[in-house]
Amino acid sequence: MDQKKLTVGQLEEQRKLRKEFAAIDENGDGKVDKTEMDLFLKSRGVDEDHRQQIVEELFSKCDEDHSGRIELNEFIDHYLDTKNQLVEREQELT
Repeated sequence: MDQKKLTVGQLEEQRKLRKEFAAIDENGDGKVDKTEMDLFLKSRGVDEDHRQQIVEELFSKCDEDHSGRIELNEFIDHYLDTKNQLVEREQELT
């Protein structure tokens, strides 16, 4: 995304997403693997069965290059795509 064309709200949202991503990326290499995601969800109190399901779903949707790791841009893109889909659905329903 072109930073010059983002609104203040969008920049703040990206900042929050970067911070969330950094919290998941325990080794700080800029990529999240399944173990890091599992540990993050575990630290948030998600039980093992649900963690496995969530991790698999996230990686099937976010890991665009099929590297086995989610990069920051993939994380942000997936979040924004999902948010946009929800907004569109909400508008359709009103």
